Amino acid sequence: MPSYIVRLLVLLTPLWLRNYRPQYTSGVGNNITTRQKLSMDITAGIVMGVVVIPQSLGYALLAGLPPVYGLYASIVPALAYAYFGASPVQAIGPVAITSVMVAQALSPFAALPIAQYASYAALLAAFTGITLVIAGYLKLGCLTQFMSQGVMAGFISGTAIIIALAQAAHILGWQLSGATVFAYIDNLTNNLGNTNVFSCVVGGGFAITFILVKRYFRPWLGSTLLHRLSINMLANLAPVVIIAAAILLSKAFNWQANLVVVGYIGQGLPGFVLPTLPSGSVLQQLATSAGFIALVAFVSTTAVSRSYALHNHMSYNPNQELKGLGAANIIGALFKGFPVAGGFSRTAVNVDAGALSPLAGMVAAGIIVVILLGFTTVFYHLPVTVLAAGIMFTVLKMVDVASFKRAWRSDRADAWAFLATLLGVLCLGLFAGLIAGLIISLGLLIGRSSQPHIAVVGQIANSEHFRNVTRHQTQTWPQLLLIRIDENLFFGNTNPVSARILAEVAQQNTTLHVILILSACNHIDLSAQNMLSTLNKQLAERGVLLHLAEIKGPVMDSLQKGELLSSLSGQTFLSTQEAVYHCLRL
Repeated sequence: MPSYIVRLLVLLTPLWLRNYRPQYTSGVGNNITTRQKLSMDITAGIVMGVVVIPQSLGYALLAGLPPVYGLYASIVPALAYAYFGASPVQAIGPVAITSVMVAQALSPFAALPIAQYASYAALLAAFTGITLVIAGYLKLGCLTQFMSQGVMAGFISGTAIIIALAQAAHILGWQLSGATVFAYIDNLTNNLGNTNVFSCVVGGGFAITFILVKRYFRPWLGSTLLHRLSINMLANLAPVVIIAAAILLSKAFNWQANLVVVGYIGQGLPGFVLPTLPSGSVLQQLATSAGFIALVAFVSTTAVSRSYALHNHMSYNPNQELKGLGAANIIGALFKGFPVAGGFSRTAVNVDAGALSPLAGMVAAGIIVVILLGFTTVFYHLPVTVLAAGIMFTVLKMVDVASFKRAWRSDRADAWAFLATLLGVLCLGLFAGLIAGLIISLGLLIGRSSQPHIAVVGQIANSEHFRNVTRHQTQTWPQLLLIRIDENLFFGNTNPVSARILAEVAQQNTTLHVILILSACNHIDLSAQNMLSTLNKQLAERGVLLHLAEIKGPVMDSLQKGELLSSLSGQTFLSTQEAVYHCLRL
């Protein structure tokens, strides 16, 4: 074993064990012993280590690297994340989205010798990690909330389709490259004459097998008297059994004579290697691509971690997630790695197998170490078409039609954002599609903020509650106009707000008092304060007094430093009811 790996294990393992805090899933109580906790983590680690091996091999091929690099990227990053990461059960390693992004980022260098190509992949991992760590220290974890659910689902769905098209070529028996769906379709149609019928039969057959096992095997296990953890474990191991069957059939019937197989995978662990720095232009290109990969890696990773934390009523720190994921990529880059992230399927396997803490990830890394030290020849006869079928089966589940349907029913803007981002990825490529998605997210945010919800309200049946007059039966008064603004006031929405208030006053021409209810307003910037001052003067010219009610403390602090309150024709009130009673007495 390389001395650097030994030193890393010696450094990380005691540090992690000193802070060992098993986290409970919703089905695990406090009555289990520490020995049982360790047993569950070790069992989960063994299951995950076995399950992710074929995935790791396939994702390395997806990134344009030899299969063994997928195993390399599943060891050191997992160990690093076990100590630095935020989630106790997040499984770090190669994933489909980042792998295909690596392939597209390095497509101009596909003709280089594999050692140099792999060095560029490691540089991508290093730059990705540095970007994430810097973002973590700058506390930018909150930025993920600015990418809407529709945009993220559209990006993941488009990427899944691109990956599936790329894997379709392996099933057809030849290699395919491209950045957009048009390039893939063009290559597919031009190479149909080169189709390997036997590869199609084998790949298609195993794809159907994956689907049938997923569809019927777990429900059948559920009908038995097995324990839940046993059912999850057996269901998760089913793809491994399918892969093992493919290897046995391939070896027994000499499929390598007609199919491309994985072939020789070198034994031994990755040594410490500093990636070679290329020329300035190449370096800049890699750094730019790494920024996009870092964004996608963090968004996909934090989606899994936050979902698990919410489901199990646990705290979650997105800034620590940035640091942990960044450390995993940086340290992994020094051991022949390429960009990694938290995997949806990996983490699901980990949780289903009973993992409670990062120890499961460390055990999984240990399983891969054992494979690299003496069992890589097991995968020699594995047909690439079967790996492609497995990857297609995995990624097509990522096409999130359900999110689109929900958005179409409840939020058409987000549904259109989903479609626009999906088409951007398919027609322009991953990076351009991601930029389009970010622009759409910001556009939606600005659009919704610039057209705030404004409601004319009235009092409900002598209560202290004031609600929208179009939705409830309320009491109103001809001389009073109560308007609630459900948004922060800033330079982007001052004109619509002012125009709406003046229009309501013009419509109710008996108005003597306008009461602005600011209970939903957390910030009023200088432009909005100037707008309110101007509005105050315009209303005063019409003989109408302007009052403010339910102003939050920080907003009041800001207003007291300006000129609005001193020139206000009306008064400020703690509650809407107090404002109404005062104006009625007048």
